[in-house]
Amino acid sequence: MKPVQELRALQELAEEYQRLGYTVIFEPSAALIPSFLGNYRPEMLATKDDEHLLFDVKLEGARDVDAFWRAVAEVQHHAGWKLSGITVPNVDLKVNTSGVLSDLDVDGLHQHLREIDLLSRDPQLRPVVLSRLWVVFTAALRLLAIQEGFERDGDADYERLVRACSNGLISNAECEEGRALMVLRNRVANGADAAVATEDCLQLRKMVQRTIDRIAPAEAPEAEQRVEA
Repeated sequence: MKPVQELRALQELAEEYQRLGYTVIFEPSAALIPSFLGNYRPEMLATKDDEHLLFDVKLEGARDVDAFWRAVAEVQHHAGWKLSGITVPNVDLKVNTSGVLSDLDVDGLHQHLREIDLLSRDPQLRPVVLSRLWVVFTAALRLLAIQEGFERDGDADYERLVRACSNGLISNAECEEGRALMVLRNRVANGADAAVATEDCLQLRKMVQRTIDRIAPAEAPEAEQRVEA
């Protein structure tokens, strides 16, 4: 039986691709896997038109790394096929109804960013990337608020943004950028025909990293950790 973390990651991935119009198959049979992959069996296949996207979803340390990279190298020679590896942190991650990750530390946030960076290589997955980045961003804001002592259970995403701004942890400009990206992310999540640009994803990716850096600054003096409005 698959670990619950893998099952949860597969379900979330499937829902995202289904929203993008892909047909998703879990544990695809040998008949659906191209012969050039031999005995390699991915966890999920997503197809749309001439696109065939394979996903290898494994807990940390559970992947046969050599076999995976051999499969990646082989797939690159065949048009219409792609293979991505998704690594799931080997901890029990809880997700509340607002989609915010909880019980997560800085290492966990970085792990999610690495997974998102793999997806960001495909321009067609920008809505997926934006949605996932937003979840990590709100998780990082929550950790920052807990660290600074002003986290409040039940805060909606925008309330958390405003509280971080009012407490000097993000600037007014960042708060407005976050609000605009939140609106775009909500349109994507609700199935609206929203155009997500590469710049949107890059901007949110930078905001996530800056927030994580404020949670665990490398060598920044304490006086520089707060942001001037």
